[in-house]
Amino acid sequence: MEARQRLHVLGYVFQISNAAISWRSKKQSCVALSTAEAEYMALASAIQEAVWLQQLLSDLKSKPTGPMLILEDNQAAICMAKNAQYHERAKHIDIKYHFIREHVASAAVKLEYCSTEEMIADIFTKGLSVVQFTKLRKMLGAPATLLFNRAINVKLPQSQTIAPADPNHQQALDASFGDAVLLRNSKKGKLQTPYEHQKYQIVKKKGSMITASNDNRQVTRNSSHFKKFKEKKGETDNPADKEERPSKQNTNERPKRKTKPPAYFGYKQSDK
Repeated sequence: MEARQRLHVLGYVFQISNAAISWRSKKQSCVALSTAEAEYMALASAIQEAVWLQQLLSDLKSKPTGPMLILEDNQAAICMAKNAQYHERAKHIDIKYHFIREHVASAAVKLEYCSTEEMIADIFTKGLSVVQFTKLRKMLGAPATLLFNRAINVKLPQSQTIAPADPNHQQALDASFGDAVLLRNSKKGKLQTPYEHQKYQIVKKKGSMITASNDNRQVTRNSSHFKKFKEKKGETDNPADKEERPSKQNTNERPKRKTKPPAYFGYKQSDK
């Protein structure tokens, strides 16, 4: 019940083969003087929905043969619906709610008592404990564990299962603000490199999204589109350092061969 306006909350659910097909949770439009009156008004709304569902099933060529069963957890509301002489405590109730008696008398609907612990509609009207909420939630959907008292594992074919995510998208990029990164090349081809040759600098990072920029461009991509740029040891962008650094000899150059002048064959005259 709403504390300020003193309005009750009505709720109902209709099931076919233990599957919910219609349900409602709404604050009542007028103040009820008792719990029985509030239940009686909620019962009127449920019977209105039941009459409409009977017409819908009739149009679908599947009208139920017997009366529609409605469960109620308030004995006083059931007595007011079944007994027209129950007038002393119900004379102030609006006449529009008494159409319930007509449908009960014509056997269009059938009212039966249900304990509060088994009343599924309570999940729409008030706060419940964790145990009771879990119980009513299972009864509302009627899972296999409730119907057969055992768990049923359904194995989908391989073609209908969702493929796992790309590992590159699952791993976060180990980079922070100001780091140099390479952007994945959007162009595909045999002559294209996996990443662009230009370096970018991270200017913003929010979750898995990274904003990086260089002199000509600024892009925002998922972290999987970037690769952290690793500078080689001794590599620097300062031109002054490059000038001071002594030039190394090219080790790939072939060393020069030591050649001797050709030796000509000849006779040497001995000195006598």
